[in-house]
Amino acid sequence: MCSPRCCSAAARAKANAMNFDLSEEQKMLRDAAQKFLRAEYGFDARNRIVASETGMSREHWRRFGEFGWLGVALPEAHGGFGGGMVETIQIAEPMGAALVVEPYLASAVLGAQAVARAGSPAQQAAWLPGLGRGARAPGHQPVHGRGQDPWGAGGGLQGL
Repeated sequence: MCSPRCCSAAARAKANAMNFDLSEEQKMLRDAAQKFLRAEYGFDARNRIVASETGMSREHWRRFGEFGWLGVALPEAHGGFGGGMVETIQIAEPMGAALVVEPYLASAVLGAQAVARAGSPAQQAAWLPGLGRGARAPGHQPVHGRGQDPWGAGGGLQGL
């Protein structure tokens, strides 16, 4: 940090400025999400998913977990990547642009963060690894009232 004695006002402003540029890792995360969703989640594919019995694709959800997208903001101690909101946004924006119907916001962001921040150590150990891998989706609500919880009874967060 510059002090008034050693630098001009312009130099101090530049030295004290916040950097809002994405890191290379954050750019790679965003680019990978955009590339996958453009290739695999076109409008016709999305319409087939919405019309399915569950209203979501378990296969896509599993792949999101494999890519690390579901655990990007989860603690490393529970199989996540320890990222934050900036990393989450790099995934959420392409998902929004692709009109993804899988419960990313409800599960990977809201549900998982609720468990990570307010759950007991036992609840965190029981829930977070499965959430990050895509084995669980606590925020899943069948689209248009169709289908069952694709993870079976007890797949939601009711038991917490």
